[in-house]
Amino acid sequence: MGCAKPLQYFEHLRRLLPQGRIYIEKILENDERLHGDWPIDGTVGYDFLAKVNRLWMDDQRTDVLTHYLLRFHSPVTR
Repeated sequence: MGCAKPLQYFEHLRRLLPQGRIYIEKILENDERLHGDWPIDGTVGYDFLAKVNRLWMDDQRTDVLTHYLLRFHSPVTR
């Protein structure tokens, strides 16, 4: 279940927590919406943080940021 079958997973959680609040860790893209049939109460807010981060990002310079990010995460060869 889980990531492979989110609806079934959330339905299972809802049966375990019928009155509980269920928030998921799901980063929504700009035009993406949560599935209306998921029995959840919302996300943990990463979609909001992604929008805030875009306020500080110059779309013309994402290539430079990507370059440094890849360099940072790549293993160092000596």
